[in-house]
Amino acid sequence: MDVYILKKFVSFIDRFNDRIGRIFSVIIIVVIFILNYEVFMRYFLHRPTIWVHEFSAMMYAVFFLIGGVYNMRWSQHLNVDIFYSKLSKKKQAILDLFTYLLFYLFIFIMFWLGSQSAYISVQNWEHSNSVWSPPIWEVKLFIPFVSLLMLLQGLSKTIKDIYFIFSGRDLLISAKKGDEKN
Repeated sequence: MDVYILKKFVSFIDRFNDRIGRIFSVIIIVVIFILNYEVFMRYFLHRPTIWVHEFSAMMYAVFFLIGGVYNMRWSQHLNVDIFYSKLSKKKQAILDLFTYLLFYLFIFIMFWLGSQSAYISVQNWEHSNSVWSPPIWEVKLFIPFVSLLMLLQGLSKTIKDIYFIFSGRDLLISAKKGDEKN
């Protein structure tokens, strides 16, 4: 396959997931705002809400899922660096390829079970069992969506690692945070 096509594909995935992460990052501001609203209503006006806790939990779930993709895009997940950091970059890439086999298995299971759960939830127009009873099927739709985003980001990482193993060079030289134009 042409290196130019690989670069374009990997760049597209990286930029797309970066933008999705930045767009959804405002969710945390909404969560902070409504939690402060609840504190004000509860402690100053003595009129607690019935919806803030559940709504903030649903928004945080979406934030957490999208945040996982964004962290993956920037390789910010925790690693056990006892041995990994002492390896050469080529050996790190080889090790990453082997560990990504588990990642792809996890993503397949997450997509499969998440899709089933989302399908049943949408089919039944599932709502929470709380007093407020908001729809939760929309949040469940994020599970297969995020699985696909993670799969794409995993493919990007795998392509970069394979390219590095065989060429000894990074596929994308400017893959440092902040180098890309928005």
